[in-house]
This record gives sequence, C-alpha cells and structure tokens, in this order.
Amino acid sequence: MRKTLILVVLCMLAAVILGKQLVVGVSSLWVGNDWNLFVSNEIKQFLKAKGVRVIHTNAMGKTSQQVADVENFLSMGVDGVIIAGGEGPAFFEVSKKLKEAGIPVVGIDMFLPGAISSVASDNYSGGIQIGLFLVKYMGGEGKVIVLDTPGWQTLAIRKRAALAVFKEFPKIEIVGEYEVGTSDPVNSAYNIVSNALRSHPDLKGVLCTWGLPMVGAAHAVKEMGKADQVVIVGADSDRPVLEEMAKPDAPAMACIGQDPRELGRIAAKVIYDAITKGATNIPPFIFGPTIMVSNRIPPEDFSKIVSVDPSKCWDMVYPEYKKPFK
Repeated sequence: MRKTLILVVLCMLAAVILGKQLVVGVSSLWVGNDWNLFVSNEIKQFLKAKGVRVIHTNAMGKTSQQVADVENFLSMGVDGVIIAGGEGPAFFEVSKKLKEAGIPVVGIDMFLPGAISSVASDNYSGGIQIGLFLVKYMGGEGKVIVLDTPGWQTLAIRKRAALAVFKEFPKIEIVGEYEVGTSDPVNSAYNIVSNALRSHPDLKGVLCTWGLPMVGAAHAVKEMGKADQVVIVGADSDRPVLEEMAKPDAPAMACIGQDPRELGRIAAKVIYDAITKGATNIPPFIFGPTIMVSNRIPPEDFSKIVSVDPSKCWDMVYPEYKKPFK
C-alpha cells in the first residue's frame, strides 16, 4: 500500500514538473453487468495508480450517447481514450479522427481502424466452442433459437462462429432469432424462451450471444419442465450465470468465460505505455484469457481454452466475493 502511494505521488510530481497531468477518457456503453463493471474499474484503478486523471462516462446503453462521449474526449484534447465495449462500427470514424489528432485509442471487445490496439478475449474460438457444445448435447440435430443484442462486434463474432458450426450439421434448424435489450435481459430472455417453447415444444437448443440472457433462458426451460431436453450456451461468465449453471436442477449449459479485470489491466497498460513511451511496439490485437465454463465439462478442444466448472471459474474471477454455491 505504501509503495503504491509513493508511486502515485511520484507520478503526480512528474506531471507537475512537466506542467500537465495526463488525462485519459474511458467510455462505457453500459455498466449493468460484471464484465462492464470490472473492466472499467480495473482501468481506473491502474491509471489512477500511475497518477493519471481518468474521466469515465457511462452512456446507459445508448450508442449515440457513447459516440458523443468519445467525440467530447476529442474536443477536450485528452491524452488517450479507451472505448470499453460497445457497437464497434459506430466508432470507426471517431477513432480515425482521434488518430489524426495524435490521440491514442484502445478498443476493448471491438476492432477499430484508428486504434493503436484492440483488446478482447478469443471470441472466434469461443464461438466455435459453444457451437460444438450445443451440437454435442443436441445429438447433432434439432431446433435452436438465437438470443442476440445486435451491434456489438464481439457478439456478432460469437454468433457467426457458432452458426458456422451448425452449418456442418444439416439436421440442426434455426427456428428463430430474437433481440434481447440491455435494460432487462433476464426477463426479456425468459419471455422469449417461454414463448418459443410454446410454439416449438420440441426445441432443443438456445444460443445466447452474451451472459445474462442465459439466466432468463434457464428459468424458462426449468419452469416448463424442459431441463432434460434444452441445452443453453452463451458467453460471459458473470456471477448470475455461474450461480444458475451451478444449480442442481440446471439444464446442460456452457459459456465462454473471460477475465474482465485482465482485459481492463491490459487496455490500461497499453494506453499508458502509448502515451508515455509511444505506440511503435504495441501489438495491434491482444487476446486476453478465455475459458470454457460448463456444468457438463467437455474434452478440451483448443490448447488456449481451459475447461473449468463454475466453482473454479468463480475462484479465478471473483476471489473477493463469497461463493453462493458449493
């Protein structure tokens, strides 16, 4: 603690000597789940320890507001910008403007033409993994619905990768694709899956492109007595997802887990190094840790993805929180 305090003081003194404190703008689309919350908190903690002033904005789920926030960072002339998740293509133009202005940009969970680096988990391999899991537990055939939130680049990647797996199995049928908003994803997913099961009582699979809809899907599947029939897959190992997955009456479930803290740390270090040392040796793409989490652990298919159960994942990602299950 004392060493950290000394480091902060030294960084602040250096900023005073140079005549200016470094300022980094951090833009979040939404901080309503663990991934977004932990990413932004880790960025702020890392940068503040370096004596950097952080301006953090939360667009409350509105992409137009998040773009406006980043445009405002440009107008303010901040030293660096981190765009921590959101609808990637919406930031193509502003990321180019920032690059032209000499302001380094790091994207998290998105790939931007003006960014010095993009930090994300391996959603390509992850999408394939959850697609393979679903195929395995469906026996290679049956009806599937897709729950998605359009616009987010990494969600689109996961979806495309999983659907590419399904194309190898002609007896798998996509019977519906539905949009889940960020305002109430659990109840929205519950209603969608409940209605889908009424229309398709033989439904066998639910593909979610992110975590919280998995919780609502599981509630609907269990309530309608289909836990032994329906497989649920998705991404993002948020605490509610792990809690639901660990319940003894849970259906077969799997998700691609990420360590949002590590993604935040990587992004913060990259932007700090770019500001203080230059961006010449920074990789353009950086993959953070990716894990496969399931309550029916499959064989490991890829060397970079480690299979763990919900309890182990909780220990890895949320060590300071009391585990709500054994």
